[in-house]
Amino acid sequence: MTFHRCCPIFVVIILSGCGIDPDDVDLPIAKETPSAPIGRSFDSTITGTITGQVTWSDRLPTVAPIDYKLPKPDGVGFETHLTANPNRPKINASTRAIGDAVVYLRNIDLSASRIWDLKPVNVVIGDGQIEVRQGDYRGRNGFVRRGDSIESKSIEETFHIIRGRGDGFFSLTFPTPNDPVKRTLSQEGRIELSSGTGLSFMRADLFVSDHPYYTRTELNGFFRFEQVPPGKCELVVWLPNWQAGNPIYEPESAIIARHTYAPAYEQILPITVKSGQSVVLNAALP
Repeated sequence: MTFHRCCPIFVVIILSGCGIDPDDVDLPIAKETPSAPIGRSFDSTITGTITGQVTWSDRLPTVAPIDYKLPKPDGVGFETHLTANPNRPKINASTRAIGDAVVYLRNIDLSASRIWDLKPVNVVIGDGQIEVRQGDYRGRNGFVRRGDSIESKSIEETFHIIRGRGDGFFSLTFPTPNDPVKRTLSQEGRIELSSGTGLSFMRADLFVSDHPYYTRTELNGFFRFEQVPPGKCELVVWLPNWQAGNPIYEPESAIIARHTYAPAYEQILPITVKSGQSVVLNAALP
């Protein structure tokens, strides 16, 4: 899959009566719901544990790298660069274990949840990727407590814009490198990050939540949640899709304005956590 950057600096959006994708226009954020009283009745002595492994059950995919163009340092013409597909899966060819898949809990008792204990998130754009940094982690997925801010920056001279879409609509501009910009995330859900300056293959995702039961699988596919409150909830396994989706066309010229990816792989498993017990769950994608 090959993507070309036609206009590296200026982006023009022409609004007409049809053809505009609503996700390609900045819209006001939906009305925010108040945060729940997290941890009010948390009791570590009655919590449980959830462990498991995520594996791949289909044919092992072959994901081609992506070439893209940036202006030359002297401003005359363009130079071609090569980068990896940001959604390429980390699948062990022998064990089929999936690394860096997102696993989280849904519909847990928030008042009985432990308080947020995950590291702050920083986002860096450059070298053909949007990279999420959280503690020692460097990758494409980040977990943010609702109401907290993220710090983002560009690490190269080229003008960049990071777009937030999904459960958060915003655009962060970076006219100069290493000049950080902060953004508070107040809407719960998943925010897809992409480029607003023509490099539409770029992707990363931020999951915004009140509770900290979010994790990524290790390279061996294993994951673990500690101090889970007793009761019924859902375990969600999420993996981005690297295959091309339906492109977004410019209405006036019918030229492809933005490239998209096919819907992510997702598996939802209902579980019941009991006090002092460990639940073991294994998930196979797709």
